[in-house]
Amino acid sequence: MFWKKKISKPIVVNVIDKDYIKNFVYQWNLSYPIDRWWRNKHKIAFNSPEHRAVSFFDMRFEFDEDELFNKEYKNYVPDIDDWLDVDKDDEFLTDEQKLDKYKKEFKDLDLSQYDD
Repeated sequence: MFWKKKISKPIVVNVIDKDYIKNFVYQWNLSYPIDRWWRNKHKIAFNSPEHRAVSFFDMRFEFDEDELFNKEYKNYVPDIDDWLDVDKDDEFLTDEQKLDKYKKEFKDLDLSQYDD
């Protein structure tokens, strides 16, 4: 099947083999899903000058920023710094403390709600 072939060389533009192009498209989108998300969001064609002008870091930043702001957050109150529902105390926890916190949250979780 065409999607099982790994891309080992740069793509050759003047290839007539349809499976080669399909394989490239498949492998590209598996390797860079945020790139596809970004191009769809901005309605920009693959490899266009606009597409090539943006780095993967910028795409990833925009993706993570959208994810952060699309989550439910507390109502905004002017002059209050912590208006996103983010637990800032977590950044000061050690890995062991984070694991303990996770275990406690998991223990308190009622798994019967997810039993199909």
